[in-house]
Amino acid sequence: MCWCGRPWCPAALNTILDHTGVSPSQLCFEVAESTIVTSLDYAHRFVNVLHGVGCRFALDKLGSGIGSFSNLRHLSIDYLKIDGAFIRDLETDTVNRAMVTAMIKLARTLDFQIIAEQVENQASFDTVRRMGVGFVQGYVIERPRALQPVH
Repeated sequence: MCWCGRPWCPAALNTILDHTGVSPSQLCFEVAESTIVTSLDYAHRFVNVLHGVGCRFALDKLGSGIGSFSNLRHLSIDYLKIDGAFIRDLETDTVNRAMVTAMIKLARTLDFQIIAEQVENQASFDTVRRMGVGFVQGYVIERPRALQPVH
């Protein structure tokens, strides 16, 4: 916990970066859309300070809190992550396809890169690729596996 009373704050993270020597450009923080909606002022300061030193940010769970769309233009976000609930059955669900199309258009307008979550099969992968999504997460890329011990 930082002196400011928050478990994560820009001052504490800057101190950690200074002590570890990790380059801020190697870090990409995922911030849930619901967190931004509930603490917009704090999220704005947090993102802007750390983005200013070179960290990147991904807005996670895009679409789970539609009300925050109007706030996106004021955040220094690099990536928008489309919630996996919209990716499931994308090939056959016309409502999900319309929602994803709108999110992609919004992301492009704001000059954000796009990540689709829970891309679990080749059909979903092909669909999001055709739609213009640049990055995917999910089983189609690799299933989780145990880490090998470091010797």
